[in-house]
Amino acid sequence: MNNETYIKQNFKETLVNINGEIFSPDQAKISVFDRSFLYGDSIYEVTRSYNGKLFALDEHLERLWLSADYLSLKLTITKDELKKEIEKTFKTLNLPNCYLRIIISRGVGEIGLDTKKVNTNNVVLILKSFK
Repeated sequence: MNNETYIKQNFKETLVNINGEIFSPDQAKISVFDRSFLYGDSIYEVTRSYNGKLFALDEHLERLWLSADYLSLKLTITKDELKKEIEKTFKTLNLPNCYLRIIISRGVGEIGLDTKKVNTNNVVLILKSFK
């Protein structure tokens, strides 16, 4: 079974938001030159919703921003912008109980350790049914 078939079969109640654009899981793509792929250079947080309400979202975002500070990862999105994208994707999926993974990478750049040449994050939201 190829990856696309596996994804279609196992992630039916799932949406992926990449930099503000919502995709089905089998259509979501990130460049292999993204530093998260090359170096694990990203941060993430995970939460879920209960009966249509996201749990402790502000606290999770605060921890995400602290993680960015620890890695000297300059964020190109604000907390308010990220919250709007989360809400947009959550409303589009329209399920009361969801898993939410927020991933922010440093972005696409040259292969090498110099992070100064990377200036635009990739922001990925994965929302899926939580049963």
